[in-house]
Amino acid sequence: MKKVLIFFGLLSLGITVFIYVIAQTGLENILEMLAKVTVLQIVFYLTISLVNFSFFVIRWWLILRSHGHRVPFYMLYFYRMVGYSVSYLTPVAQSGGEPFRIYFLNERHKISLKESASSVVIDKVFEMSALLFFIGGGVFYTVLKGFFSLKMEIVLVLFIFIALYFLYIFYKKTLDNSGFFSSIFRFFRLSKIGRIKHFEAKIIHTERFISKFFNKSPGYVVPLCVFLSVLTVGVTIFEHWLLTTFFGLNLSFSSIFLITVLPSIAYIVPIPGGFGLLEGGHSSVFTLLALNPVIAVALVLLIRARDLFFVITGLIFGAHHGLWLLVKSEAAKKIRKMIR
Repeated sequence: MKKVLIFFGLLSLGITVFIYVIAQTGLENILEMLAKVTVLQIVFYLTISLVNFSFFVIRWWLILRSHGHRVPFYMLYFYRMVGYSVSYLTPVAQSGGEPFRIYFLNERHKISLKESASSVVIDKVFEMSALLFFIGGGVFYTVLKGFFSLKMEIVLVLFIFIALYFLYIFYKKTLDNSGFFSSIFRFFRLSKIGRIKHFEAKIIHTERFISKFFNKSPGYVVPLCVFLSVLTVGVTIFEHWLLTTFFGLNLSFSSIFLITVLPSIAYIVPIPGGFGLLEGGHSSVFTLLALNPVIAVALVLLIRARDLFFVITGLIFGAHHGLWLLVKSEAAKKIRKMIR
């Protein structure tokens, strides 16, 4: 019951912010701005997004190959899109769909749950690492430019330092085989809690696969995964530049960087799809840069349309390829037991 209340509370907050931003900018103004965008431009933007999505999938495909598993690329593409769809619709900081990716690997390709889970965790670590460095760069740039008050700058910098510190600890403990997640488990003595004490052995087993990936994969795999992670960020920046050109803007790289990076924090906040916060974030950055906030909201609505296409595609694929089995299959039972 508490989870339901929290979900609707956060969603209500997002809706409130969304309505406020729309009211401030004016619906007629937004529609007038959107009317400037052609169908051909939208198709081109969607194509770039689909290509960028493929870079995420290639990284996951490489990770699975290093585990010794050959899963067809097109299948992984749709598995990841199913995961994206669920993550987008759930308030779990873009991670709600990961059990679905594990489920498909285990149910359809007979890859063990521990190996499936480790491949998804490794993939997510690369994704979050790139996102944190991306956001960190934007935060330090705003601090240098003095865009925010001193208190806000301290909070943002502290948040980035803490996040990067935990990221450093993760890689350190993974490389020396001491285990990041199991260390947290032991530090808080969670094994004394009856309901989750069985979880420790599963965490340790999964961590062995993660450590093996970073320590024993072919020399080109980890650098290539890092490159792909950076590439996805670069293409995301290009996407935002492309969208601004649709509205007749010709901005510097630093401005495009800020427009891309700062609103990305909305995806970390546990609100489905960062709803409301993404609109508010873009509107605030445009105002900060002395740009028309109406363009910001129109830009976000195009991003939302792209996301909606991804979500619908993922849900259709999931339903067509046995997503309903998630309720009753053996793999689903094991996954639910793992995450309980």
